[in-house]
Amino acid sequence: MSAKPPLKKRLRKTGDVLSERISERLYHRKHRKEALRYLRSIEQDTGPLSQEIVRRCDDYARDVFGSKLYAPWLYVYSAVAGEFREGWMPDNYYGRHVVRRGKGAYGAIANQKAVAPYLFGDVDLPDLAYCVNGRFYDRNNHVLDAAGLQACLFSDRDRVVFKEDDSARGKGIHFFGPEDLRAPDADRLGNGVFQKLIRQHAFFEDFTASSVATLRLTSVVDPRGVASVRAAYLRFGRTGDTHVKFGTSVSIPVDVATGELGAFGYLPNWRRTDRHPDSGVEFANRMIPGYSQCVEIATRLQARFPYAYCIGWDFTIDQAGEPQILEWNGGHNGVKFTEATQGPGFGDLQWENIPRLW
Repeated sequence: MSAKPPLKKRLRKTGDVLSERISERLYHRKHRKEALRYLRSIEQDTGPLSQEIVRRCDDYARDVFGSKLYAPWLYVYSAVAGEFREGWMPDNYYGRHVVRRGKGAYGAIANQKAVAPYLFGDVDLPDLAYCVNGRFYDRNNHVLDAAGLQACLFSDRDRVVFKEDDSARGKGIHFFGPEDLRAPDADRLGNGVFQKLIRQHAFFEDFTASSVATLRLTSVVDPRGVASVRAAYLRFGRTGDTHVKFGTSVSIPVDVATGELGAFGYLPNWRRTDRHPDSGVEFANRMIPGYSQCVEIATRLQARFPYAYCIGWDFTIDQAGEPQILEWNGGHNGVKFTEATQGPGFGDLQWENIPRLW
């Protein structure tokens, strides 16, 4: 008869299990609250979601994903689409299983901005220099002193943007001129990347000129190892915004095959609008310039880094019509907006089987 593990070890294991269960409960509660808040807002434009669709969402969540906890995002998708569709990926399932087990620590690499040249060095990144663990480096990993940093950043420009590592939703972004970095304080800045400011294409300027629009492409690697782009949407800032921010931006679904804007965009509360709220420029019948080039780059780079099953790429198009990668997201890049407005985009990838593979 085998001896039981020591009591202290058993108590620690029990505590870990309880902690995980509490964490899971809070995680799903947060998602449910967020999804139902958006649903109430969407229903102001679409009318109440029918009980028949609610039941189909509940049944699908239980049958495919193993729990009704994944139904609330299916309610949101159905309300936006006006119908229920099989194959949708609930955002909380995506975060709990696909991000954790289909990306893991490899997905988190995207948070460390200084690694981008190693992975994607043949792409013309806007990166100028990096701040890492209290030191400054150029793109060739040469250490820069204060004078060297000034020369690297401002030899032919008067303003740059600094993006902190692990920043998201428009946070951790700062703008600097030469006078702001006369005595660089790496401890104050933290780890991150300095990038040149990009002058966006006139197409985006028509909508708003105060901030650079971002095209989010979502790429995947399927079970056979084939990379593709599955979802796309465009984000505009509002007048006065220095950059696109989660709390104010306007999001417009983009036809994945053609790059054409959808007829309706969505405000942060998911209310619909057919035009930019400030400029009044309508979204319908507008084609993003350079879109196919962005898709080609995202697909190629996803294939180069297949260890994270799904990556979100933020592009813009500059004045010369060239694609520019602003950043990439290998963590929880979010699928709820594109699933609602153009999905399902991931139904053939067998992600619903991920929990059974570990």
